[in-house]
Amino acid sequence: MKSEQGQALFEFIVFLPLVLVLCGVLLVTGNSINASINQQKATRAYFYMFNQHNSRLPNARILKSWKDESGLVDVGHFALGWAEKIVSRLPHTTCFKYNALFGDIKQDETCDEPDLEENQTSYIRPATAYGVCGETYSLKLDDGAQYREVWLAFNGALNKLEDCVNRKN
Repeated sequence: MKSEQGQALFEFIVFLPLVLVLCGVLLVTGNSINASINQQKATRAYFYMFNQHNSRLPNARILKSWKDESGLVDVGHFALGWAEKIVSRLPHTTCFKYNALFGDIKQDETCDEPDLEENQTSYIRPATAYGVCGETYSLKLDDGAQYREVWLAFNGALNKLEDCVNRKN
């Protein structure tokens, strides 16, 4: 065998940056997963605190505001979601940036304005929502809210899962 003097230094110089980049990816991935778990815990706790264990939400006031804002009169799902900020009534979730392993590093890209030329971005946004899907709530215009229970296990309602989604009439 030939002399192996300097091989350890060569391997250190070559592989240390690769190991550091992989550690960075691992940290960003771990942080985004941890944030998503914490968002889920906070959203779930706030959901039950908000409705005070009342399964008859949304109430007539909330249904009226939804009708005025978006025309919804039937709703079968009530949920809350996590948002870091709201821009033009659209929620924006927490943003995490992955540093580029190889290739061009996009300096002008931001989380709010990603560079989507190649349908790629360096940012991810884990989204979190928690809710209850059960009864269908219908708004009657004359006397407030009318509640219609939908039991998925009875009356052949398993094939009517669309009752669990927001609909417009």
